[in-house]
Amino acid sequence: MSLERSEVLLRISDTIAGTRDLQELLRLLAPTLRHALDFDYVAIFLHDPEKNLMNLHLIERFFGGPTPTSSIPTDQSPAGRCFLTQQHLIIDDVDSEQRFAPDIMAIMQKYNVKSSCYQPLTTPLRKLGALSFASFQTRNFSEAEMPFLRRIANQVAVALDNACHFDESQRYQQKLEKERDRLQILLEVNNALPLGWSCMISWNPYRGFCSGFSRTNWFRYPYMNPKRSSSGFTR
Repeated sequence: MSLERSEVLLRISDTIAGTRDLQELLRLLAPTLRHALDFDYVAIFLHDPEKNLMNLHLIERFFGGPTPTSSIPTDQSPAGRCFLTQQHLIIDDVDSEQRFAPDIMAIMQKYNVKSSCYQPLTTPLRKLGALSFASFQTRNFSEAEMPFLRRIANQVAVALDNACHFDESQRYQQKLEKERDRLQILLEVNNALPLGWSCMISWNPYRGFCSGFSRTNWFRYPYMNPKRSSSGFTR
């Protein structure tokens, strides 16, 4: 590997270490990668296991016009083939490509793409999708470049997995904070009641009795009924 490409890998590693936002990561990586590889866009395709689709998740491009979009059944798309086989895939000439249906190639032709390549985005824990590079020139990607691109894809996959885990941990943290706020309100309500009284909370996700308790259905406490010797309940 050339010294220039080794430096690119080092800069990519530094960028990944300091960036959690995936769109920002791709925006920063693309100019760095262009020092070692000629391409016109780089994109991340993620696999949707529920719908079995390969969705274009992020793209950084060096051309104008409408932003490309794509959502294709996994076994019909180049990114999906790469994902399923866990092997790189090269399309030398989009116009003469025979491995995929004409309507799939038409998506690339719409944006004047002439050649492309794909690398699997995979970590030791899971398969995520595929990293794609595309060019307006035919036969722009060679087999000799694939080991270098595979190393890039491996680093991007780790960053992608870390970002997903970070988002999941943030959502869990927010859930815990909401639950803490509910319990704090419950404690304050209990402390505000006269000594010996009790409150009972029944949870219901569709109704609320106050702005602080969005999941409360009803609130009741025992009271002495002057017409009866036993206590009743009020709501």
